[in-house]
Amino acid sequence: MNDQMTPEQAKEIMVKEIQDSGINPQSFVQLGDMARKAIKQKEFYPMVVDAAIKFGIAEPGDLGGEINYKHLATMVAFGKVAQEMSGQPGMMQ
Repeated sequence: MNDQMTPEQAKEIMVKEIQDSGINPQSFVQLGDMARKAIKQKEFYPMVVDAAIKFGIAEPGDLGGEINYKHLATMVAFGKVAQEMSGQPGMMQ
């Protein structure tokens, strides 16, 4: 049995999570853009954490003090999906 999730299944889950969150999809897009910058320049990480808390995507203490590239990659992915959902032209690539 294959326990691997297909990209399509992952996207479906992210779409549902975005819709169920009650958070404006634009917040996910903005956070994804910020996370992409933080991956390249880690000094942006505290701003990503602050924005995630401000947008209601994370609670204080959820993201820790050290940079977490898995969290950042997840934020980038959610931002990309939210961008596609809203039909915005691609800023994130």
